[in-house]
Amino acid sequence: MIDLLKPLFPGTLAPLAETLQCTPGADGLPLQRLLTDDTSLRSLLRRHGTHLGTQDLRVIACAWLLHYLAQILPPVMAGLSLLQQRWPLAPDECALRLDADGHTQALVIIHPGEAMPGDSASRYHALLHHHLAPLIRRLSDTARVPARLLWGNAARRLEGVFREAGELCRQEPLLLSRLRADEQFLLHQRRWPPAQKNPLYAPPRIVAYQGNAITLHRQCCLYYRLPDQGYCTACPLAPEFRKPKQAHR
Repeated sequence: MIDLLKPLFPGTLAPLAETLQCTPGADGLPLQRLLTDDTSLRSLLRRHGTHLGTQDLRVIACAWLLHYLAQILPPVMAGLSLLQQRWPLAPDECALRLDADGHTQALVIIHPGEAMPGDSASRYHALLHHHLAPLIRRLSDTARVPARLLWGNAARRLEGVFREAGELCRQEPLLLSRLRADEQFLLHQRRWPPAQKNPLYAPPRIVAYQGNAITLHRQCCLYYRLPDQGYCTACPLAPEFRKPKQAHR
């Protein structure tokens, strides 16, 4: 674990921070190679597809990205939001440690970054524009899956980290205010300055179902296309949540 993160991940939380490592050589599969070498990315996706039991690249890309973000976002966001630390996240500054099935075990960076207090846009710039944007674009092009679906899945993971971190920091007003400011910027603004459309933003869709109000996911993750899987409890494509078609007169 990177020393800076130790106070934020004590005891049973420690494994969550082990997925961000720092070594001078950033050993592992360079992110730059994954983004520029089609053979490397397709090999990774096919390996992961074998584990999942499918060769549908659309499903594989979604599943791989969801796992990737679940692994790396807790420590990355803890640094960005709570410590206001800039991590080196550009493709030529980091690498991925992968297991035999293509799961990401850790994101390895070349140095621990630097303090960067200030606005959300500055602190999250590298993660959003240098890391996630090219990765999602590459997955979208290779797997022929809409980028908006991948961004929607990324928003789901970001939302989950903000929710869980907020619970842990509820007695720390300063840390909680930092989280809320970043959450507002990332997930609830239609546009980022100066006038860029926010690909993470989507107005919430709340439906009434069996007497409960359910907030649906922004986008489907395609898990229902995996063997022996069905729709999740908040899938916008689940039959019970689909808007009825208007009858033609």
